[in-house]
Amino acid sequence: MDNIYNISSDNFKILDSKLFESEKELQNLTIKYPELLNLLSESQSTPVLISDEVRISTGRIDNFLVDNEAIPILIEVKERSNVELKRKVVGQLLDYASTISNDLIEMNFEEEIKSSCRKHSFDEVEVLDNLYQNYEKEEFWEIFSKNLKNNRFKLVVLADKFYPSTERIIQYLNQETQNTNFIGLELMKFEVNENTVIVPKLIGSTYFSSNSKLSSKSLNDENVFLEQISANKVTSSLDLMDKIDEWAVEKQLHFKYNDGKTATRQYRLDNDKNTLLCSTTSKGEISFRLGELNKILSTEGYKDLFTFLETTFGNAIFAKPKDKEAGPQFASILISNITQTELNKLIEKFEIIFDL
Repeated sequence: MDNIYNISSDNFKILDSKLFESEKELQNLTIKYPELLNLLSESQSTPVLISDEVRISTGRIDNFLVDNEAIPILIEVKERSNVELKRKVVGQLLDYASTISNDLIEMNFEEEIKSSCRKHSFDEVEVLDNLYQNYEKEEFWEIFSKNLKNNRFKLVVLADKFYPSTERIIQYLNQETQNTNFIGLELMKFEVNENTVIVPKLIGSTYFSSNSKLSSKSLNDENVFLEQISANKVTSSLDLMDKIDEWAVEKQLHFKYNDGKTATRQYRLDNDKNTLLCSTTSKGEISFRLGELNKILSTEGYKDLFTFLETTFGNAIFAKPKDKEAGPQFASILISNITQTELNKLIEKFEIIFDL
């Protein structure tokens, strides 16, 4: 285990981690403070609780969540003293994975989230706004359902301390499975001056590599994107799309595909949050999630980008804002309406603002 040190003016010592008194205590802590689960989301946003104690045909899922990329997250909580943590817990998760698509596909997920908000005294409006910051609601749940149906979800073992054998099994399964991510999340507890300190730690070093399953074509297939391009009769936009691809490869951006109502090819920054820079869509558009970019840009940087888009492409590029204060959350424009010169200007602006 990584050492945690407590340093004061006259004292230096290694802190000893404390075990939780029960699995229920560990489970309730993550429900009350969902930010403890941020490492489970590719963008490190806070996952949203759909429901706790969900019964399915093969057992009971402790916590069922979703992140703002519409990825389902199933959590099985095990306290160190539970001998099932050694190996049996992995079998439990595999058992859940075998039936979850059929068992939960008819669930009204948004209503379950609202029910959980009432149960745990969360702000329902704030929770849902954060959940839908990357997609409109209808598209979000369409992508979520497809992910669930095609076993594109995260199976998580949550524990206060892992056995080495469990870590090895999780890493092995994560490497060998195609769509499903197996993850171990360790929440180490320390007592410092009558305060409780929680240190989250991911188990499985391959999880966030640039070639990980959730950042590559295996999440969704490039063929779906190209098929929709052809069906939508926007192949005339492919030349400029190829220019964007060539630039993205040169700048070592991450590629990711989503096959929602409108399939997209996403270009993501190589940063801690794997931020989405822009997307090309099967409708022949280039689109931007301004709400996500606003989180990593300074006020001046965001204003610069916003002004550039409005000046270059006109006010029609902006989707209707969620509210007047937040401003537009999305923007898009048909690639067929963009000249090569305008595309070059856009690329140059990205390079300046994001230091590419």
